[in-house]
Amino acid sequence: MKVSENPGCQGCPMLKVDFTYEKAGKKIHHVGADQNFVPVKIGTSLRLSVWEAPGEQEGIQCEPAVGAAGKFGDSLYRKAGVTRDELTIINTIQCRPPNNVYPTDAAARKYISKQDAEIAVCQCYRNHVRPVLLSRPWTRLDILGSHALKLLTNLSDIMKWRGSPLEVNTDEIDRRLGVKS
Repeated sequence: MKVSENPGCQGCPMLKVDFTYEKAGKKIHHVGADQNFVPVKIGTSLRLSVWEAPGEQEGIQCEPAVGAAGKFGDSLYRKAGVTRDELTIINTIQCRPPNNVYPTDAAARKYISKQDAEIAVCQCYRNHVRPVLLSRPWTRLDILGSHALKLLTNLSDIMKWRGSPLEVNTDEIDRRLGVKS
């Protein structure tokens, strides 16, 4: 499904993105409304894995964490005795950003304004991430990436917090983002 067809994505500023960039000497034309929606992957356990954004493979396969980073994550989870089928996996945004540049990054000002970027991330949180956070009594949340850390805890410097138990409080996130219940 294209993001333009998903009711939770209607009005999102990422739909208006029309940006051309170069990758490996090839021009890539990125149209936000034409991107695939990457939904949550529901697992069997009460362990939630929150990633940042879909990359190229995630956008093609319409499944989170299936590209190179996802394969690396799968190998780490396997070493910990956790299978992919057990995990519920979601990204903080459900469409691939141009050239994998997260909308709130300074480099994203080439394709989206700071205000529109914040609106887009907030809309994804409200319509896609928040319902997943509230859907089960999660026993563990794995936060993968600095943008996921910032969104869920308002902390930065991911290496400082690596391996630390942190509280994820939806009421606090809602207040910070201005999301009404």
